[in-house]
Amino acid sequence: MNKMILIGNVGRDPEMRYTKEGTPVVNFSVAHNWLYHDEKLVKWIRCSIWGELAEKAMANLHKGDL
Repeated sequence: MNKMILIGNVGRDPEMRYTKEGTPVVNFSVAHNWLYHDEKLVKWIRCSIWGELAEKAMANLHKGDL
């Protein structure tokens, strides 16, 4: 398992799907803002959450949330 801490805004409302086995999966994007030589850049990071945490994320994450 990998763990990463991202600080950014949710780009759009999360989308939930289920695997053939019935495991919930939520997909969403996070906008990570950063500076490079005084230039503001945005990096979009695609995220997936599986299982019970996916159901909680679906209920609590919305577009624009930090």
